[in-house]
Amino acid sequence: MGDVINSEHGSDAECRIRTDGGDTGSEQTVVDRLLGILAAQRRRYALYYLREHDVATVDELARLVSEELEDASASTDTDDRVDETRLALRHVDLPKLTAVGIVEYDYRSETVRYRQPSARFATLLESCAEIERNPFAAD
Repeated sequence: MGDVINSEHGSDAECRIRTDGGDTGSEQTVVDRLLGILAAQRRRYALYYLREHDVATVDELARLVSEELEDASASTDTDDRVDETRLALRHVDLPKLTAVGIVEYDYRSETVRYRQPSARFATLLESCAEIERNPFAAD
């Protein structure tokens, strides 16, 4: 739950709830960073594939991920959807995954290689995959 902040503006009191989890200078926690990496479906689906196959081209990932996301954007043409996914992977997702050392991305050959992540991250990724395979399973 966020902290409540009260501020006075003239005669009206305003109440806001902080959603950043604390003071503005605090560092992101490890949990926040791990969940942030897995927050995007595109990244999760790319990682699910890579953990099974180790290496893929950006085009392969774009095709596979766009197929997985097909229901979410059914009104979009398949080629357009693959192109949009390819752009997002190149400019958003792969740089994020590369920055934290989960994948290696060779820009020249457009090849992505899965690196063995920490046990914590691997467990979290597996949990996400299980939930997405069977979202309403009884625990």
